[in-house]
Amino acid sequence: MTPIKLIAQKVDIFPSDGKHQFARTGQLAFHHLKAAGAAGVLICHSEHEEPFEIIPRKLIPAIDAGLEDNIVLFGEKWEDIGKPWSLLDGKQKLKIAEILKNRLREILKEIGEETALKTVFSYEPGWAVRGSGKADVHPPGPEQIGPMAAAMRKAFEEEYSEEAANKIRIIYGGSMSPERAKDIMPLEDIDGFILGSAGTKVVWVKLISEAIVQSSEKKKTGRRPVLALNWKAYQLEEPYEEFLKIVRNYSDRIEFYLAPPATDLYRLHLLLQK
Repeated sequence: MTPIKLIAQKVDIFPSDGKHQFARTGQLAFHHLKAAGAAGVLICHSEHEEPFEIIPRKLIPAIDAGLEDNIVLFGEKWEDIGKPWSLLDGKQKLKIAEILKNRLREILKEIGEETALKTVFSYEPGWAVRGSGKADVHPPGPEQIGPMAAAMRKAFEEEYSEEAANKIRIIYGGSMSPERAKDIMPLEDIDGFILGSAGTKVVWVKLISEAIVQSSEKKKTGRRPVLALNWKAYQLEEPYEEFLKIVRNYSDRIEFYLAPPATDLYRLHLLLQK
C-alpha cells in the first residue's frame, strides 16, 4: 500500500447520475481520472453543494472502476445546528450528534462494510470551511469535533461491528492551522486532517504533519494517520516539488492524499514517479 495517494477533487459523470454519459463537455468521468493517474476521488465536498445521498452513487462505481482510495466528506448542515456549539445546551448537542449518526448509517447501509473499510471519512461541516459565508462563526473546536467524530464512529459500530469501527479512519476538515491541529489531533476518534487553504503553505504542511505524528504515537489506535491536501483552485506560491519534499519526509508515518486541480493530476502523477 503506497503511503502517497493521488486523488481527484471531483467526478461529474457516473453511472447513476441519470444524465447522458458522453455529451458532457468539460466534465470528468472515472476513466478520465484513471488515465491522469488518480487512485481515488473526493466525494461530497461542501463546495459542490451535493446532497449526502449522492455518496453511495459515486463511491460504489468509483471502486468498481478501480479507484479505491477515496475520501468521503460528511458533516451537519448549518440548518441542523442553527447557532454556535457553545450556545447549545447538552440536549441539543446530543440531538445534533444523533442526527449525524443516523444520516451516516443510512449511507453505510448502501455502501456496505467492505467499501467503507477502503474509504477515509472526513468530518467536515460545510459551514466551517473558509469561504462558506459563515466567517462570523468560530469553526468547530475539540469540544464539538470530539463528540461528532465519536457519533460517526458509533454509526460504523452499529451498522457493521466494533471491529470495523475501530479500523475506519475519520479525519477532520475546516479552517485548519498548525495551532488547531495540535488541539484537535489528540482526540481519540480523529486520525488526521484534510487541508484546503492551510495546505497551500509548505511550512504549515510540515507543522501539521509534526502534530499528527506526535499525537498518533501517543494514542496508539493502530490506525494509520491521514493528511489530505486539497489544493482546490489555488495558485500555489510554492511549487509542488517543495510540498512533495515534506510529504515524502513523513510518508513512513502518515498516509497522504494529494488532491490537485484536475489539470494538474497528470503532472503530479509524473512527479510522484521520480
